[in-house]
Amino acid sequence: MRALGVNATGTTMWLACADDGAIVDTTPYQLDVPAGLERGLQLVGLLDECTRVLEKLSPGAVAILNPESTARITSFGSVRARVTGEVMLSLAAAKLGLPCRYISRPTVRSVLKLGTRGRLSDVVTNATGVQLRPHWKGERDLAALTALALREDADAAR
Repeated sequence: MRALGVNATGTTMWLACADDGAIVDTTPYQLDVPAGLERGLQLVGLLDECTRVLEKLSPGAVAILNPESTARITSFGSVRARVTGEVMLSLAAAKLGLPCRYISRPTVRSVLKLGTRGRLSDVVTNATGVQLRPHWKGERDLAALTALALREDADAAR
């Protein structure tokens, strides 16, 4: 099963796929959440874009990485785009009949046996063995770990 991992940061959702226990380079590697999503037609457009990307990448399942538990949220406005993007991607997955779940950073560490020391992004290259260009450090790298964790977790559940 191909697993799609998602790491949302601000107005961008970074994407990475794992297949047969390895990260595979795919395009698109990001989904941008447009500004001004309070208008209905823009929400529909984002949902359509999420659906198109999922159809193109054809994952068997999707996992969205939760933000750092220590992240400080100063206002809902500061996270609105991220939350909206994650919801639209989840809804697109549901439309296509794909399992979609949120996954915590501790779960990623546990499933991939990464230990608890340091930042998750500091152990990525050792865990994946690859660096996808562009936008690796702190962006797609965490999406890659999420995809690997989803894939490993699904294999263990069989």
